[in-house]
Amino acid sequence: MIAKGKEIFTAKCVLCHGETGDGKGPGSVNLPLKPELVPLFASGNLTLPNETDACLPAQLRIVGSHTAEVTLTEGRYHQVRRMFASQGYEVLTLHRDTFGAWALGDLAVGQWREVALAEVAGSE
Repeated sequence: MIAKGKEIFTAKCVLCHGETGDGKGPGSVNLPLKPELVPLFASGNLTLPNETDACLPAQLRIVGSHTAEVTLTEGRYHQVRRMFASQGYEVLTLHRDTFGAWALGDLAVGQWREVALAEVAGSE
C-alpha cells in the first residue's frame, strides 16, 4: 500500500509538492487565530477527522489576527483547510507561493513564465 502511494505521489504530485511534499503560502480564516494553534500544528499529533495517522509537523506563523502562513511537510487532500477546520476555523483564502523547490518570487498575479526542461528534470 505504501509503495503504491509513493508511486502515485512520484507520478502526479512531486512536480508541485516536491520530493518531501512541502508547500508554503499565506491564507486567511474566519475567526481570530489562537497562538496555541502554532504548537498544535508543529506537534505531529493533529489527526484529521476520518483518518488514523496524524499529520506530519507543519509550521504555522501567525502574521495577523486572521492571517497565517503555513508550511507543510506533506500534502494530503485539502490538508490546510482540513487542519484549520478540525479546530473550528473556515479557511477564506489560501495562496500557495512555493511549489516544492519552485517559488513564485516576484511573479505578479496573472503573469507567467516558461519553465525550462532542465528545471522540470531537476525537480524529479
